[in-house]
Amino acid sequence: MPFSMVVSPIGQWFARFFSFNTLIIAAITIGVLCILTLVSYGIDRFFSRYETNTVVYEEISWFVSLAIAMLFLQATFVALHADIDSSQLGWQYSNAQFIILFYCLYIVHRKTVLWFNMGLPIYIYGLAIIRHQTQFNILNLLAMLLLIGVIWVIYRNSDWLIDSAWYYGTQFLFGVAWWSILKGIRTMTVSQVLL
Repeated sequence: MPFSMVVSPIGQWFARFFSFNTLIIAAITIGVLCILTLVSYGIDRFFSRYETNTVVYEEISWFVSLAIAMLFLQATFVALHADIDSSQLGWQYSNAQFIILFYCLYIVHRKTVLWFNMGLPIYIYGLAIIRHQTQFNILNLLAMLLLIGVIWVIYRNSDWLIDSAWYYGTQFLFGVAWWSILKGIRTMTVSQVLL
């Protein structure tokens, strides 16, 4: 592969990464993370007042909170950029959602967050197949299995992983697995997936 073909996507990625739009997306993502953190404390305080078992209500409220956060991000970015699929900001929009999902896996230790994280790649890839945006591919299936495995490992070991160097490994694998799944839906090179 010629060097110019590798530098071109990397150079384009850096140009888009250090843009004003990236700052806006980062601010929105940080805002959603702050809101989710406040919701977390609010849910815990609200349900701590009751002596009965409230685990089911807490789980449902977290599932709803995470779904609302994902829909809010989607609505925000669609409003900012009318054609997000063909937009240059599509990767930033997806990364914002991945950051929220990854954060919730580590910080919000709930089964509904686990199932939300595991179900979302299956839903997105399945929807892309139904919409004829992609075809079934064994590599995408392997990426989905890798992602589900990483999600499971994070859920089971988040307390230990967050204080170790493996945290960065799970972060890398989480992102690469997601982007490998999306590579089948979007036109992307391997260097773009790794970036």
